[in-house]
Amino acid sequence: MPYPVSYNSRSAGVQLSRYAAARKQVIFGDVSGYRGNVQVTAFGYGPEFCNLFALWEPYSTSVRIRYVTCYNGAVQVDHPAMITYMAR
Repeated sequence: MPYPVSYNSRSAGVQLSRYAAARKQVIFGDVSGYRGNVQVTAFGYGPEFCNLFALWEPYSTSVRIRYVTCYNGAVQVDHPAMITYMAR
């Protein structure tokens, strides 16, 4: 994750971590999981794309987005991603 930029409008922070090679995990703190929406896209130029390998999980007052995975064709690659979570 070469672009360590994060923002949480609730000022509780965002935890970014590498889950495995080419997989990321993001935890948004102090947000409600009710009627949430996650968007993931590759960041930068090139043919890479990213998606969720598993559903996000609301727990307590946080939301955990596991297994954000990026690809180049059918091959998993370690690529920067833009990950957003919006809740109502």
